Amino acid sequence: MNGYQVLTLLVAIVAVIIAAVSFIKAGKIQKQQLRLNILTEELSKKQLNMISKDEILSNKARVEVDFQPHRSHYHFTLTNASRVVARDVSYIFVDCPDNPIVGNPNLPLSILQPGQTIRLLAARDFQSPPKYKVEVFWVDPDGSEQKKNKHINRIAA
Repeated sequence: MNGYQVLTLLVAIVAVIIAAVSFIKAGKIQKQQLRLNILTEELSKKQLNMISKDEILSNKARVEVDFQPHRSHYHFTLTNASRVVARDVSYIFVDCPDNPIVGNPNLPLSILQPGQTIRLLAARDFQSPPKYKVEVFWVDPDGSEQKKNKHINRIAA
């Protein structure tokens, strides 16, 4: 073998090595791309699932209850914390012989608009239980009846 043949053989060997390294790296990149595609598909499924849940929840009202200070008094509040109308909203205090609400509010409320808060004057009483259990009832726009139980702290004097 003369010098040109050796040089040609060395160049060919280097070319084969470069091609083999490129082929191995391309295989690794292809495996990573496949994993990324699988992860993207799983993420897309989860996002679609979340969107469908949000669509279902967006048609449901959410009525919150609490005692809140308002000027010099305390009020029992009913708030529609959703984006849809709540109808026929009412409540009861469970296992509570002394209802803290002053007066006789007109219940059920026929409509509680999104974001609307109704304040009912509440009495302060040191002999009241430390917490009240309240059941709130309403009807969603689709006609389904909803009920929520909540424990709220007694108003402070």
